[in-house]
This record gives sequence, C-alpha cells and structure tokens, in this order.
Amino acid sequence: MVRRWCTMEGGFLSYYDNERMAAPIGRVDIRDVVSLAINNTESITETGPVFTFELYLGSQRVLQFGAETSEAHQDWTHAIAKSFVPPRADALLKQDREIIGRLHYKEGHDLYYWRMGWFALVGSELHFCSGDEDEEEGVLQLKRLQELTVSTHIEGEENIEVLLMVESGRTLYLHGITKQDFALWHSSIQLAAGTDGMALGGQQMNKNDVPIIVHSCIAFVTQYGLCHERIYQKNGDPGRVAQLLRDFSKDARVVKLRVQEHRLEDVTDTLKGFLFHSEDALLAKELYPFWISALDEQDEKLRVQKYSSYIQTLPKVNRSTLAALLQHLYRIQRCSHINQMSTEKLACVFSSCFFQTDGHTAQEAQVVEDLINNYVHIFSVNEEQVRQMEKENSFITRWKDTTFSPAGDLIFEVYLEKKEPEKCCLIKISPNMRSDELAVSTLEMKGIPVKVQDLWTTFEVIENGEMERPLHYKEKILEQVLEWRSLEDPSSAFLLIKKYSGSKMTDSFSDKLKDFIKGEQLKFKDGSSKLLLGNKFQDRYLVLQDKKLLLYKDIKVKGKSALTTTIEDSSRQNQLSADEGNLPDSQHKLASGAGSADVSKLEIMIDDLQSQRRPSFQQDNSPLREISGRKSAMSNSAGKLPQNLINELNVVLNKTGRAQKDNS
Repeated sequence: MVRRWCTMEGGFLSYYDNERMAAPIGRVDIRDVVSLAINNTESITETGPVFTFELYLGSQRVLQFGAETSEAHQDWTHAIAKSFVPPRADALLKQDREIIGRLHYKEGHDLYYWRMGWFALVGSELHFCSGDEDEEEGVLQLKRLQELTVSTHIEGEENIEVLLMVESGRTLYLHGITKQDFALWHSSIQLAAGTDGMALGGQQMNKNDVPIIVHSCIAFVTQYGLCHERIYQKNGDPGRVAQLLRDFSKDARVVKLRVQEHRLEDVTDTLKGFLFHSEDALLAKELYPFWISALDEQDEKLRVQKYSSYIQTLPKVNRSTLAALLQHLYRIQRCSHINQMSTEKLACVFSSCFFQTDGHTAQEAQVVEDLINNYVHIFSVNEEQVRQMEKENSFITRWKDTTFSPAGDLIFEVYLEKKEPEKCCLIKISPNMRSDELAVSTLEMKGIPVKVQDLWTTFEVIENGEMERPLHYKEKILEQVLEWRSLEDPSSAFLLIKKYSGSKMTDSFSDKLKDFIKGEQLKFKDGSSKLLLGNKFQDRYLVLQDKKLLLYKDIKVKGKSALTTTIEDSSRQNQLSADEGNLPDSQHKLASGAGSADVSKLEIMIDDLQSQRRPSFQQDNSPLREISGRKSAMSNSAGKLPQNLINELNVVLNKTGRAQKDNS
C-alpha cells in the first residue's frame, strides 16, 4: 500500500502522487462501483496502522484504500456510499454497515426475472431494497437462516454462481455483478451467518431465536428418548460428544442428527455440555441471588410470580431458549411413567446447566423443578396448546419415527413428486398448517416456481404407496397425520407434493366439459372415516360425463343388469369440485384436488368448474376422498334401469371403448 493524495468531485474519485500535482495518476468513475467493503478495525501495513476500505468495480478491478484515522475513514466511506447509492435506497446509508452495494436478486414469490437491488450487511443482518418507491426495506436475519447454499445456474450461455438463502419461509437468490464482488458477499454472509463464540446470542438460530444446537438436540431426544428409561441420566462418550460440539460450532445448519449415526446419550450430553460451557448462563449469573431468594416465599404462586419477573429481565435469546427447554422437559416428565424421569430427577440433572454451577444444590434444583412444573403458567400456554402437546406425546409414544420441534411443530419428511432421498424435504408442520401452505413451503424450499397452469397439491400416501388421496386445500396437515396412529404400520405413510397429470386446462374448459367422457374401474369406499383403510375399498366403475360423476357396481348393457349403488348426503367438507374464487388469493396457483359436492342418488354434480380446478378423484388405485353417506342396493325385482339411463350408459360405454357385445 502506497500513500496517495485523493479527491472526490464530479462523480470521480481521483488520486495523485501528492497534493501539489495538478493531473491525477488515476481515477475511478463512481458509477462503476458495485460494492464498498468497509473494515472498521485497524490494520497494520508497511506505511503504518490504517483503517481500510475496498471498492469493487464493474470493470473487474478491486481497489483498496486506507485512512490514518477512524474519523477520516468514516468520512470517506460515507461520501463514497452516498455518491453511488441512489436516493431511493438512502435507508441503507443509516446503518453501521460492513458492505454496501448492488446485486442481482430474485425472491421466492417471483423467480422468473432477476432484479437489481441494493444491499447492506450490518452485523448478522442483511438489509436490502429494490429501490422501488412502493416497496419497503427487507431484512434477513442471517443467524436464523434455514439454508445457505451456492449453486451454479445457466443464464443464456453463461454459468453464474447463485447464493440461496432461506429464512422463516422467505427465499432469496443472489448473484453478483462480477465474480469478485460475488465472492466478497458470499464469504461475508457466510461468516455473519455462522457461529460466533460460545455466547448464546452468537449462535446460529432457528426462527424462534433458539440456538440450532439446542433445537436439534431437543428434537432428537423427543423423537428417540421420550420412551427411553433414565434419559438424561446416562453418560455419553466424551470423544463423540466433543466432536458433536465442534461440528455444531463449525456450522450447526449442516449437522443432521440421525439415529443410525448418533447415540442418544451422546446427544443428551451435547445439550448439557453446551448449556454448561456457554459464555452466559441461561438463567444469568447476576440473577443467581434473586432466584435462590425466591425460595423464601412459601406460597408457590407468589414464587412463580417472582420467577416470571426475573425471566422478563433476561436477554431475548435466553428467554426463548429457556421456554424451549422447559417445554421439552415438561414433555419428558409427562411420560415419566415410561422413561422414569420425574420433574425432580430432571431438575437435579439440569440445575447445574441452567445456573452453570459445579454439581447442584437442593436450592438450585428446587428452582428448576418449580420452573418445569409451572411452565404452562409462566409462559402463558393456553389449554389448546396443552391438549396439543398431550396429543403429540400420545402420538410419538405410539409412533417412534416422528420428530417434534421445541415449538411443538412436527418435523416431517415431505417428498416432491416421488419418494426418493433426493426429493425429500424436512418441513415443520405447525398444528394449523394447511395443505396448500405445505405445498407452497415445499416448492419454495426446492426453489421451484409455481406456474399458473400447474396444479400442485398435497397427497397422503399409505399402504406402502398403494393408496393415495389429495388433501383439501384447507385441510390441516397435522390432524390428518395424527390419524395415522391407527394404521398397522404408521411409518409406511408419507406426504407427497405433486401435480395432477394432464392438468393443463384452457379458459374454455368449463364450456367443453359437457363433451368430456371418462370411464375407469376405481377403488371406492363408502364411509365417513378420514383415514384410508385398504380393507374397506371395493371395486366400482366410475364415469365422468356432463358434469356428473356416475358410480356403478358392475357394468352390463341393454338392460341386462341393475345399477345397484346409490350415493346420498355426501359430506361437504371434502369437496369434489370447487370454484376457484373460494381459494385464498395467494393460492390461486395451487389446487387441492378436493372440493365440495352436492350428491343425490346416482349423480355428483360438478358446477362452475373453473380453469384452475380439477375434479378430485384419482385413477388406478387412488380412492375418492371421503364419500360418506348411505349405500342401498336396489332390489332384484327392480333389475331394469329406466330406458333413458340405459341409453345414456350405452353411449358412455361406446365412447370409452368398454361396450359389451350382445350375446342374446
């Protein structure tokens, strides 16, 4: 680094050998600046200590400058940033930024075109704006990223590197103006999104501000330890525990705890070890005398009030982590009849972790025991949430291959189009998540744009893939998944996101529906159960014609057999068709494949079918969704059909190629 005299005027940054020279030896057009990287710490160079900054230019050049004082450094970086950042992105100049510049980007809701945006990296936050007057500034919390990956995309004849970031359902794609500035942003974002020491606030977080290491260990223990005797009292292998702690510290997002690779005792010791060795105690060391003195209050309700007031003074990450841990321990003790871990035993184990003290005292254990017992009251958990936890506990003790997150969400494997490892996504299913929301989340996680003509929906697949049905777009996923408990092998069931085959339709589809005829032998079950039970399905012949779905027990023509099945009073909850207008605006590109049905006698009316909807029945071995009602056989004495129905049936069979020869 050599000393130069610099000036900035007229949109150019010029530099001279010294201040007496009239002509510059070089200059930079500020319009060519794509990124400004600012180093706020002092660097030692051959010319002495300086505060440096770098200019990344569209011409593929990188220039480094240094100021002798922090004040001069701040003045120069602010002046340069103000010169090349447009006024509509002025909000980014107010931040104590480390990098500021422009990048190409795409968001999850608009993946068709790259847009130009302005970005500023501030600590572990990425601020950005498009520059459009009607759009507000966006912020990504980099510590909370669920995914951070780089891939190569083909744009025309050029291969470009793209950075993918997913945070709380928001997906952002970035690529640089040049290779140099992309490398700058990638490395800086990766560093900001990583673990910073052992402090709770420096960890990679989930969306609820709980460190991923805590979140992952809780989920694993809930899945595999809820029914395990003396869980948290058995010791793991010190070497394996130390390695897990190093892996989480390096990049917690890539650590996947699997029962085939990790032992339960190692994971429990990893959780306890992290809490014990973190730089700040979960319950805050400075509050230790207050926690202990609260025990002087004999009335438990008054003690709990004091605990609640102390918790409110904790940092946000401490509060959220404490809530997640207490919910987990509350779950564990609710199954103490199986795992032999009472609240008292759990308190003895975790008191030294919560307070970061050697061993444990009766007073510390009593405080933790109070916190576990009163978790519901302290964190204002409502009755519905408590019932949900009990239901989940019941479910997980009967079905061992499921994971629950600390927030009570079901962590579930969802497959895109096929049940193959590379098609699998791990999705958090909250108690209120609907079928259409799951489809959107899966597609966004896989980076797949939803086209208008594509009708994506969620299917439940059971009986080892032999049976599937589309879920209604408003149907709650968790409620249906919990029904799998009654299956003989719940682990054989899974969720699948896919498009309907041949689902492309035109605007005139409704007008042409009368000319459409489809006949097929299908499996049919008459009953009100939501769960598909294979042993209750029967072979039936179904015909779709003239906006009607006709159900036949068997097929013989020319009046030689009777149509014996009648369908009445079908449930309206699970629809066979629906007006697209009933869909939420944000979900018009999705179709559930299930809708409402008005059924009488032998007909299911399909009215006002719009171009974005499809009849929700499945061919081959896929049954209709929940056609409930009464089934009555027509008497043998009424064996002949009315002549008009016989004629109609003959037309259908002729057009579907299934007409039988007259043997008379």
